[in-house]
Amino acid sequence: MLLIITILLVLSSCMTGSEEAGPGWIRRPPQIFGSVVFIGHGYGESKAESRASAIEDALSSMSRGLGYDLVQYYLRELVSTDSIEELGTYINSEYTTESGDGFESYVALVTPETAYNSLRSEDYVKMLEREDQIRSRLSDAAAHYRANEDTEALADTIEALSLSLDGPVEDESLFPEVLLEKAMEYLNNITIRTDRHGNVTVRRTKGMFHPYVVSGSIDASYERLGADGMNERQIVTCLTDQKGKFTFRVTDPYTVRGSDVIFSVSLPSAISDVRRKAPQDFLSEFDRLYTDKSVIFRYDEYTAFSQDEAVIGIAVYDMAGNIIPESGAYGAFSQEFRTAGASYTVTAAYGDDAESVYLDLLSRYPERAHIIFVRTGVTGVSRISSGWTARADSRIIIVDSRNIGNASERTATAVARGADEEAAMENALIHSAIIAAGMLLQDI
Repeated sequence: MLLIITILLVLSSCMTGSEEAGPGWIRRPPQIFGSVVFIGHGYGESKAESRASAIEDALSSMSRGLGYDLVQYYLRELVSTDSIEELGTYINSEYTTESGDGFESYVALVTPETAYNSLRSEDYVKMLEREDQIRSRLSDAAAHYRANEDTEALADTIEALSLSLDGPVEDESLFPEVLLEKAMEYLNNITIRTDRHGNVTVRRTKGMFHPYVVSGSIDASYERLGADGMNERQIVTCLTDQKGKFTFRVTDPYTVRGSDVIFSVSLPSAISDVRRKAPQDFLSEFDRLYTDKSVIFRYDEYTAFSQDEAVIGIAVYDMAGNIIPESGAYGAFSQEFRTAGASYTVTAAYGDDAESVYLDLLSRYPERAHIIFVRTGVTGVSRISSGWTARADSRIIIVDSRNIGNASERTATAVARGADEEAAMENALIHSAIIAAGMLLQDI
């Protein structure tokens, strides 16, 4: 009897003394000579009742390990015969003792490992594989954190979070809410600092010496002028060195002068999967923290060639080739340069052809090394069921006044609608001028 008690207590401690107490021991029950063992514990007013309770508890544990309920099918057979013939399962040992006004029983239920594994449900096996993948990601995160690679630790945790949202998990430590909290801890522990020269330093908020974040992935988001003349946000990812530093240099010639560069912790693509899988507002606190941890750096430089050496003119024409002095295209063209923070001299130009426009600008600005002009005009109008459409073509010419033969040329086309013919032509001219300004800002 002492041997039975010792076996039961040893088996019980195997299941409850590990870090994965609870669901963990169900998934990896103790093994004896190619078999798996489940311990049942029960109470009752009689020995038979407490024994039946313990057997039911052991069979319930086995059910959870398989992913479906065995109690309803096999409890009566197991209580009556001490075995389940179909499964090769049997009661290896048991023990009952008086407890208060009743009895307390323990049983050890043994089943062959091969039979046990073959009985597992497909969904349950997938869950076990999912939990193993999550633990692997979390292990990677811990290793990255020990190496002061905090942004990588955050990325691993977000990937683990995405996996946890793919289906059920039994281990409460792997629940999505728990992993989200862990991701927020990593994020909250990262601090980004920048000076007015674009020198960025990333350190750990906590820790005795606030260590630098090594090989930290930091996104720099800046505003640039697109080919269509509209402002757009561009993101480049920068990496910190062994001292948690990098210097941000704007090399994109289309960067909008005076725009804000926003430095933020780079997030893995898995964050998009989390947003897709998770309930609404699941990431609301994370997103607020992410915004709070970002810092802003104002970019006040512009990388185009000297603005004092160039003059830019625009001439606008109607279908007959006549200058339109009051067109909104002039203002739209100039506004694009102001929006981009490019302080070039922009003016209206006049002339019947490209040569006369060039000579007009050269006579007014003889000291400028570069004469840049745009000729935009209406080239077609059509009636449609809902009104009118018009087409406008722009011709962009850049001339080096010191070497007239060294000139470049580009073209742009725009189509727009209007309630009447005049409105359609004006809209097309404005749109064409905006596109031309965007293309020109890319060239200069």
